[in-house]
Formats: sequence, C-alpha cells, structure tokens
Amino acid sequence: MSVSPTWAGVIALAVFLIFVGLRLGYKVTTTTETDIIDHYAGEFLSEMAANNHVTDSSACHGEVGQTFWERIIVKCAHPDGGTVSYRAGHWGHLIGGRAEWVMHD
Repeated sequence: MSVSPTWAGVIALAVFLIFVGLRLGYKVTTTTETDIIDHYAGEFLSEMAANNHVTDSSACHGEVGQTFWERIIVKCAHPDGGTVSYRAGHWGHLIGGRAEWVMHD
C-alpha cells in the first residue's frame, strides 16, 4: 500500500504542526514570570551601563499583562526619570519588537 503524494504532504504538515505546537506549549509551561522579569531587567541594566547610567535590578518589577497577548509587563525606572516598559508575550518574547519609553513630568 502506497501513500499518494498529496496525503504524504498533508501528513508531513500535520507532523510539523504537532511538533511546533508541542514546542511552544513546552516553552510556555517551563518559562516562569521570574525568568521573564530577570531577562528584561538584564536587558535594561545592559542598556543603562552602555549609556553610562548607574542603576540596579531593583529598578524593575513585573505587572500582569493588560491584553490577551501580553503575559507580563516588565517596568523599569530610568535613572533620569520615566519608565521603560517591556511587554512580554506568552513565550517570553518582546511584543512590538522594542521596549517602550514613557517620560514622567
């Protein structure tokens, strides 16, 4: 019994989608909010050090995401005032591709 090329393609696509789904599910269950906060606090500290600003990780904290796609928002107080926000998705990725800067009066 042989499988037609059409069914072989469907089977290969299904196996690929199952693999991707399991991989993303595993990443969601093993990545904690603490891991995400630590990662983006490290990003913030690296950027501050590169710009000769002195701060530490206590300037950062996490807040619950505000939309369905946001898992957590990591907010860091900038030494010159304002806040840098990192909106992280369910897999820990940065939503929008960059941090958001909000200046306070």
